[in-house]
Amino acid sequence: MKAPLDGGAIAARVITQIGTPFRLRGRTPGVALDCVGLVAYALDVSDPPCQYSLKGTKIDYINSYMDSLHFQCIRESAIRLPGDIVLVRCADRQFHLMVAVQGGWVHSHAGLQKVVHTPGNSPWPIINRWRVKEI
Repeated sequence: MKAPLDGGAIAARVITQIGTPFRLRGRTPGVALDCVGLVAYALDVSDPPCQYSLKGTKIDYINSYMDSLHFQCIRESAIRLPGDIVLVRCADRQFHLMVAVQGGWVHSHAGLQKVVHTPGNSPWPIINRWRVKEI
């Protein structure tokens, strides 16, 4: 496995995708991304998860995947830093991934049908948050 990017590089990569169309299971930067595809691009991962569901209670797969990368789960009370990845509950039994950037979040928004920047705090409750492990 290649060396992980730092938080600043992750945030810089994800910002380049703002405006990219949303598509479920989208994995092509600049063409179509869902939230998992966006995070995989931000992390420069060549083998993003594909056997996942962000509906219901099947979030263990995403948790295990993030843990398998060079990331650590951190407390919600920790200061948000660019490059942090969060799993949020955006509706009843519906989960979503976002990437922290300076002043907000970048995520692939199904309702708006594109990758967007959302300023400020997360609009949804944060379930888990990961940060690149310090070497």
